[in-house]
Amino acid sequence: MKGDTIFFKQPPQFSQTTTFAGSFGLAAPFDHSAYYRNLKATTLDGVEVYSSALKCPIFLDDFFMGNNLIDTIMDGCRRDRIAYTGDLDIALVSSFFLPNHPGIPDPNAKIQQKPREGILDVNVTGLISYSFNFLNELAKNYEVQGGLAFAKKWAPPIVSMLDWAHSKLENGLADPSFTGDWNYHDPPQTGASSKFNGLYAYALRQTQTLLKDAGIDVSVYQDRLETLRHAIHSHLWNDTLGVYILTNEIPAGFSQDANTIANLSGIP
Repeated sequence: MKGDTIFFKQPPQFSQTTTFAGSFGLAAPFDHSAYYRNLKATTLDGVEVYSSALKCPIFLDDFFMGNNLIDTIMDGCRRDRIAYTGDLDIALVSSFFLPNHPGIPDPNAKIQQKPREGILDVNVTGLISYSFNFLNELAKNYEVQGGLAFAKKWAPPIVSMLDWAHSKLENGLADPSFTGDWNYHDPPQTGASSKFNGLYAYALRQTQTLLKDAGIDVSVYQDRLETLRHAIHSHLWNDTLGVYILTNEIPAGFSQDANTIANLSGIP
């Protein structure tokens, strides 16, 4: 229907009747608008934790830093969505430095379900980059709040994640099949990604203090970080553009966050 325009006498309407457990968000894709009404959030036991008709702007105050004390509802003033642990890498830092807020005593405090007591019986997640984000959250939490018990608790999972990532390297870079991110509105990325590999390097760098204080020999991770830095610069740097490219299969473009992460990771 290229070139045609469709008009609605009344805007289309729908209601959400299916119940889901976990986090939720109210949003609309780019170039779209949506009106939401009658929001209600309950626990799995049916206990109401929040409700609003969403007809008066005053409800926005419920999501301001310092007002929103409910673990299951995120602070809208800091982030438009926090549905995954990776998004906490953005929100956690600001929450440490903004006044009048309840604080986050542990990175799990804002995850929308009770932390699992054991390791999941799976090998690969759909968003591996967010697993690196989570390692960075742990490192930041330890940097700001300390606590040797915290470091010792989380050091083994961090080691497992970093060792697993190292086992998946191809030609010094992460398996290209891990390139995907959450960006549903973007076309798929293929090839070795500057952002993904930079994020892995950043996790290697950020977690060293926590691991060292927990009694882990970090020399192997220091060596891996240095090797990864050189691989990223060798395969993904574009002299003409003066940037790290999007992927080795998409050399004509680049992302700002990938290049920022590269700088933070000490690459080259």
